[in-house]
Amino acid sequence: MLYFLLLLVVLSNAGETICYKNSKVQKHDEVLFGVTFWSFLLSLLAFIIFLFTGGNFFSGLDYVTILYIFLMSILNVFCIISWSITSKNLPMSVAEGVSEIYIAILTFLSWLCFGGEIDVWDISLVLVLVLSCILLAFVQKREKIKGNYKIGLIFLTIWVVFAVFKGLLPGFIAGSEMFSYIFLLNLFIFLEVNLYFLIRRKKFNNFLPAIRDPYLFGVGLSRVVSQIVVIILALTVNLGIIDAVGVLGLVLIMLYERFIMKNKISLKTIILLIVITLSSGALALLA
Repeated sequence: MLYFLLLLVVLSNAGETICYKNSKVQKHDEVLFGVTFWSFLLSLLAFIIFLFTGGNFFSGLDYVTILYIFLMSILNVFCIISWSITSKNLPMSVAEGVSEIYIAILTFLSWLCFGGEIDVWDISLVLVLVLSCILLAFVQKREKIKGNYKIGLIFLTIWVVFAVFKGLLPGFIAGSEMFSYIFLLNLFIFLEVNLYFLIRRKKFNNFLPAIRDPYLFGVGLSRVVSQIVVIILALTVNLGIIDAVGVLGLVLIMLYERFIMKNKISLKTIILLIVITLSSGALALLA
C-alpha cells in the first residue's frame, strides 16, 4: 500500500507538469482560475462520495485544525503568485531545478517537528537528489527569457520559504478524515482566488476557455490526488522524503519530452536523471 501511494505522488507530480506544458491557455489569471476551479470541484466530488460512504464531516475538525487549513490555503496562493513572478524572470529549467532545495530543508524540519525514523542514508540520498536537481538545472539548454534575474532569484527564495511551510502543515492536520481537510483547503483557495479576481474586476466570461481546457482539469486532478496521498502518508513518512520521492516525476517528464515531444537530451542530463532515479527509488524503498 505504501509503495502504491508513493507511486501516486510520482504520477501526480509528473501529470501536473505535463498537463501544464500541454495547456493551450496562456494567460496566468485564466490558468490560475482553471486550476483552482477544477481542484475545488474534484475535491467537492471526493467529499460527497466520502459523506455517502458514512464519513463524518466534523470528525477531527476543531478551530485549530481549520486555522491550519486556512493558513495552508493562504500559503498555496502565495506559492502560486511567487512562482508566477519567478517564471517571468528566470528560465523554468533553472527555477525548477534550484527550487528543489526546499526538499532538504523540509526533510530536516519535518524530522524536527514530528520526529520519526531518519538515518544517514536518508539524509545522504536527499542531499544527492537535491544537488542532482540543481546541477540538472544548469546542464540543460536554457530557454531564452526577458526578465530581471535578481527579481527572479528573490521570488524563487520567497517561493522556497512558502513551500517549506506549506509542506509542513499536512503533518499538523494528518488524520483519517482527509476528505474533509482537502475539501476545506480547496474551498478556501477557490474563495481567495475569486476574491482576488473580484478586487481586480475580472469578468467570469474571460475564464470559460480555462474551464473547458482538459489539461487544466488534469492539473486539478493531479493536485487533489497529491493532496489526499500526502495527508495519508504524513502519518508515517517524513514529509520531505515524500516530496523527494515525488521528484521521480521529473524523470517521467524528461522521458515524455524525449519520446513524445522528440526533444534531444544530452549525456550529462541522462547521467543526472539516472542518479535522481536511483536516489528517489532508494528513498521509496527505505520509507
